[in-house]
Amino acid sequence: MKQLGKYWAYIIKIAPPLIVHGLSVIALSQLDRIMITSMRSSEETGIYSIIYSLSMVAAAVTHAIEAVWTPWFTEKYKSHRYIEIDKQARQYLLFASTLTAAILLVAPEALKLMTPSQYWTGTPMIPPLVASSFLIYMYSFYVGMELHEKRTKSISLATMTATVSNVFLNYIFVPNYGALAAAYTTLFSYILLFVMHRFNAKRINNSLLGLKVFFFPSMMVIMATVFFYLQQDNWFLRWGEAILMVLIFLSIYISTYRGKTNER
Repeated sequence: MKQLGKYWAYIIKIAPPLIVHGLSVIALSQLDRIMITSMRSSEETGIYSIIYSLSMVAAAVTHAIEAVWTPWFTEKYKSHRYIEIDKQARQYLLFASTLTAAILLVAPEALKLMTPSQYWTGTPMIPPLVASSFLIYMYSFYVGMELHEKRTKSISLATMTATVSNVFLNYIFVPNYGALAAAYTTLFSYILLFVMHRFNAKRINNSLLGLKVFFFPSMMVIMATVFFYLQQDNWFLRWGEAILMVLIFLSIYISTYRGKTNER
C-alpha cells in the first residue's frame, strides 16, 4: 500500500502538467478556425482549414521519424553521448527541412489539383503554415529532453504561453486581415514555443542541441519561403528548385552512407 501511494504521488506530480499541455496543443491547433469563423466568415475558415491540412503533410512524416528518434535519444542521453545526438539530429533535421521546403515549393499546384478555384486564394497562407509544421518538429527535440528530465511544468507553461499569444494576436489582426493573419500568428506562436523550449533545454544541458544544429535546416526553409513568394506564379522554377533540393539531399545522404560503409 505504501508503494502504491508512492506511485500515485509520482503520477500526480508529473501527469497534470502534461494534461494541460495536451489541451493547450489542441487549442493552439483549433482556435484559429474558431476565431476566423466568429470574426470573419465560415468561407475563410474553410480555405484556412484546407491550407492547414495541406501544410501539415510533412508533419506526418516527421512524426514517424520522431517515433524512431525518441528511444534512440533516450539511450544515448543516458550515456551522455551528446556528440552522437547532435550529429544524428542534424541528419534528421536536414531530411525534414528538405521535405518541408520541397512541399512548400510544389504546394500551390497540389492545392489546384485537389480543390476548386475558390480555395486558391489561400495560396499565400502556405509558407507560414508549412514553416509552422517544421517548427513543431524542431522544438520536439527539446521537448524530448524536458520529458526525460521530467520538466513537465516547463513544457506546459510554454504551450499555454504560445496558445494565449495566438489568441491575443488573432484578436488584434484577424478582424482586419483575415485568415492570412491567422496563418502568421500561428507561425509566431510556434516560433515562441521553440524559443521557450530552447531556453528550458539550455538550463538542463547547455552542451546539447545548440542553435547551430538548427541553423542550416532553418535557413533552407527560410530560403524556400523567399523563393516561393518571388516565384509564386512561376511553377516551373519552383518545381525545379524543389527537385534540385531533393537531389542535393540524396547526394549528401548517399555520400554519407558510403563513408559509413567504407569505415566498416
